[in-house]
Amino acid sequence: MQIHIAKYGGFCFGVRKAVNTAIEITESEDYTHPIYTYGPLIHNRQVVERLEANGATVIDSIDGITSGTVIVRSHGVPEAFYSEAEKHGLDVVDATCVFVKKVHSIVKEYHEKKYQIVILGDREHPEIIGINGWCEQDAYIINTEEDLQSYDLKSKPLCVVAQTTFDTQKWVKLTSIIKAESEDCILFNTICSATKQRQDEVRELSLKMDCIIVVGGKNSSNTQKLYEIARESNVFTKHIEESSEINVNFFRKYDKIGIVAGASTPDWIINEVIHKLKCEGEVVFNGKQ
Repeated sequence: MQIHIAKYGGFCFGVRKAVNTAIEITESEDYTHPIYTYGPLIHNRQVVERLEANGATVIDSIDGITSGTVIVRSHGVPEAFYSEAEKHGLDVVDATCVFVKKVHSIVKEYHEKKYQIVILGDREHPEIIGINGWCEQDAYIINTEEDLQSYDLKSKPLCVVAQTTFDTQKWVKLTSIIKAESEDCILFNTICSATKQRQDEVRELSLKMDCIIVVGGKNSSNTQKLYEIARESNVFTKHIEESSEINVNFFRKYDKIGIVAGASTPDWIINEVIHKLKCEGEVVFNGKQ
C-alpha cells in the first residue's frame, strides 16, 4: 500500500491567523474579562473545543452581553455587527480572513455605486451571510443554475463575487451564463488561492488513487467540496473528522490511498491519520518517499 499525502492541506493562511489569534487571547493572563467567539471561529470541532476549554464561549448573538472581548470568526460578519458591538461596550478582535475582508470591500463599494451584487455560494454559510451584510442584505445569492432563474439579471449592472471556498469549475460555468444574460456585469473571482490549490490537487490525485480520504470538519464548506470533487472522479472517497473513524482493515484492500485535508483541518489531526495508516505501507509526501 502507498499512502500519498496531498501537498496542499491543513490550515490556510486565514485560518491559521484566526486560530493563532484566538489561542493567544484565550491563553493570555491579560484577558481577565469574558471572551467570546461570534459563531465557531472555524469549522473544526476539535479547535472549537480547545478554545472552549481555554474559556472562550461561542455565541451567535451579542444581545444581553455588555462586557468582554468578542473574536470575530474567520468567515466574517455583516457590517452592522461592528457598530452594535460598540454600542454594547464590547472589545472586538477581528479574525476575519483577509480574503473575506477583500470581498466585503468590493461588495460595499459596488453596492454604493448602485450595482446589483451577485454572490456565488451557499446562502446558509456564515461567510455568505456576512458578505450579504455589506450590501444591506440585498444580494442575489446563487449556488446552482436553477437559482439563476429566480433573478432579473438584465435590469441593473451586476457585480459578481464568490464565496472564497466556492468550486472553481462552478464559478466558470455560472459566470459564463451570467455574462451571456447580463448586458453589464463585472466579475471578481474571489475564490482564494488556497481553495483553488486544494481543489486542483484533489482532482489530479483522484485520477491516480484507488481511494481518497478527506480529513476535515463535516460542517466545513471547503472540506465538503474536496469530498464532492473526489467522488466525481468515481474513486472511493471517505470523509472523516479524525483518525478514530479509520478502520485500517477496511483500507488494506487499496493499493494507493490519497489523503487530502481541508483548509480548516489542524496539522495534528492530519498527522494522526497518517500515523494510523503508515504501518500498512510507505508514505509518499508531495510525490517523494
